[in-house]
Amino acid sequence: MKRFCTSGPMDKNTCYYIERPELMKEALNHIENWRYFTVSAPRKTGKTTFLNDIVEKTKDKYLPIFISFESYFSKDQNQFIKTNFESPSKFN
Repeated sequence: MKRFCTSGPMDKNTCYYIERPELMKEALNHIENWRYFTVSAPRKTGKTTFLNDIVEKTKDKYLPIFISFESYFSKDQNQFIKTNFESPSKFN
């Protein structure tokens, strides 16, 4: 039985989720044509789940990389640069 989820990203197998086929088609078209686009909507409306769907649909053809700057929301520009360029890399 599906339920209403209040936090995400959500599992579409266990939570109610409304597919947005026209919006998905438009987003995939932008990607195919090397066009930028933004996903803007209020909190808790499925933006991350939508972007995760895009990753799943494009991962065989592209190398999608998901980057979040949410943890830097309270930092100013100098703190952001210092954190990213003076911290040891996780990839070394």
